[in-house]
Amino acid sequence: MIHVIEPTLSSEAGHCSSFVGALAQAHIGEVPLQLWMDRSANMKFDAAIEPRRHFIRWLRRPQSFLLFRRLLHQPGKIFVSTATLTDLRLFALAARTPVPPLKAYFYFHWMKPSASKVRRLKHIAARHPIS
Repeated sequence: MIHVIEPTLSSEAGHCSSFVGALAQAHIGEVPLQLWMDRSANMKFDAAIEPRRHFIRWLRRPQSFLLFRRLLHQPGKIFVSTATLTDLRLFALAARTPVPPLKAYFYFHWMKPSASKVRRLKHIAARHPIS
């Protein structure tokens, strides 16, 4: 199972939809995909994707934390498409122990580097080293 987390996906407009669509097309169906997205989403998907309408826009950060905590204890991989540093920090907080290798993936569409962001990333990497 691959859990694709895209809290802001609510329609077919924008880069979130095209990114997830390309992921689904590239997926050959060997592993089921669950797409965790905005609760109000009204989109159709082929059989390769199991939609999970989950997120309420103004609650998405606490909901992400709770979902990360839950998915960390389930089989499968976690993929956060169009991730932000906040997503990574919430994930690190949700993981009470080091995350197993190859369990989670974060795709950063864009990140403006700064000294404080590098410090935060180093702190997270120290708590969750890759084995």
